[in-house]
Amino acid sequence: MGAGIPRYLQDIKNGKGKQIMMTLYATRRCPVCYKTGSIMVDESELLHYLRGNFVQDSFKTMSAPLREQIITGTHPECWQKMFGQEQEETIND
Repeated sequence: MGAGIPRYLQDIKNGKGKQIMMTLYATRRCPVCYKTGSIMVDESELLHYLRGNFVQDSFKTMSAPLREQIITGTHPECWQKMFGQEQEETIND
């Protein structure tokens, strides 16, 4: 990871007491509002994504709107402004 990227240790709320390293990931500029954004992500999942894996395979528990923000920079609120509806989860068979 590059220098200056904030890293946080955060407990998973699954009752197992497992701790994961969280990283603040800066997303690209939104094509709707032209602002950048950031998302807290599991560092191991981010590394999996940055190694060339698909976003849906790397961030399996992340909502579709946040995965879209990682891919295109489009904020969930801006998606609603563009299409008038929330993004839906789709399963590709």
